[in-house]
Amino acid sequence: MVHYDYIREECSDSETGDYISYAIIAVRIKENDGAVTADEICTVHDVFLNESRAREFAGICNKLGLSPVHIYDAVQDAIG
Repeated sequence: MVHYDYIREECSDSETGDYISYAIIAVRIKENDGAVTADEICTVHDVFLNESRAREFAGICNKLGLSPVHIYDAVQDAIG
């Protein structure tokens, strides 16, 4: 099972200075003999400046069961 979430990042830009952004992370959750592991598949950094938009986007990805191969296209659609 793939699960999407968001993480807070502290970023810096030479023109605008320091700022907070939110990345989208995809993890594969596996259960084996009662043990649950989560392996990172990919992270798309510096996507959203608004935490609620990042939370909403991750929730939509989870609800739709987005395949990780489409995450970059989905991010482009969300911010474009």
